[in-house]
Amino acid sequence: MIGGPEAWRSSHPPHRRPPCKCRERHHGRPFEIFGSRRPVREQVGWRHFEVEERRLALGGAPFRAAIRVLRHDGLKTEPAFARALGLDGDRYAARLALHAQDDAELLKRIDHSRRDTAG
Repeated sequence: MIGGPEAWRSSHPPHRRPPCKCRERHHGRPFEIFGSRRPVREQVGWRHFEVEERRLALGGAPFRAAIRVLRHDGLKTEPAFARALGLDGDRYAARLALHAQDDAELLKRIDHSRRDTAG
């Protein structure tokens, strides 16, 4: 069993259990297993993934290249996206707010951030 039985125990009653995470290493690589009673499409992590995927598709090769450069420079994923899009404040909350925007609004933000970084 990954992480041993203690990694999966909860003192909360089944109807009030918070999400659980188990962190492990496999062949020297870290990974994390996350479990929640909330449907996947309603989970914050999934919504972050969806908006990230949309921005990468909308931004095309130049936007993907900008993210890769920022990641290569040492930024983690969320800070790289936040910097590339000119998001201020809590970068996680700001990225989550983008989930509700339609593609036209997201593309406008991507184009605006390109102009800011080019000039």
